[in-house]
Amino acid sequence: MGLEDDPARALREALVRRLSLHRPSAAVVISLIALFIAMSGTAVAATGGSFILGKPNTATAVTSLSDTKGTALSLSSTSTTPPLTVSNSVQVPKLNVSELGGQPASDYMTGTGQIAIDTATVASGSTADLTLPGPVSHDYSLQLQCASGTALPVISATGATLQYWLLPPDGQSEVSGVVSIGTAVGVEGTTSGATWVVQVAIGSTMATTDWSAAVNASGTCTFAAQTISNG
Repeated sequence: MGLEDDPARALREALVRRLSLHRPSAAVVISLIALFIAMSGTAVAATGGSFILGKPNTATAVTSLSDTKGTALSLSSTSTTPPLTVSNSVQVPKLNVSELGGQPASDYMTGTGQIAIDTATVASGSTADLTLPGPVSHDYSLQLQCASGTALPVISATGATLQYWLLPPDGQSEVSGVVSIGTAVGVEGTTSGATWVVQVAIGSTMATTDWSAAVNASGTCTFAAQTISNG
């Protein structure tokens, strides 16, 4: 019996032939499977392609973004998650911050060190002590003497013999020496305004002070100082 005598068989074979015309080849099937695995894996290759949101993207070259009219990139997240994370602790050049953990960056230093910040106005004919970090405050002191229109810094050894180095203003040569317990040394002062960098060593302990002072028209002196110690 021929196909013309079996309409159902003829219809089945016609359907098979029609489906075979649309059946993907083995190569296409393999490619589709590979694409599916790649898209559902841990990374999406993006070099030269589009950045895919919601998926980890990888590249073999630096990706840059520029905006000639304003901010090039804006990131936002929930109030409890950071808008940006990095893969290691390497410092990012030119990425400036003014706070660490919500506190001013000047309140921190590396290691187990201490920091003290001080400002004051000194009456003419008087002397004021700078605030020093607790661990070194009993070893030495720094004072500003204000007299005769001059602000004069003084280094005193109160509890230990110390070595000091001082970088005076106006590009002058470094001054250094030793101060024994109970003695003091005065360094070149200023009749207007100046900044000194003072470093003191007491055994293995080091302390560095950035110290600015000025003489006011009223004859009083003002200063601002920050001292950092490593112990």
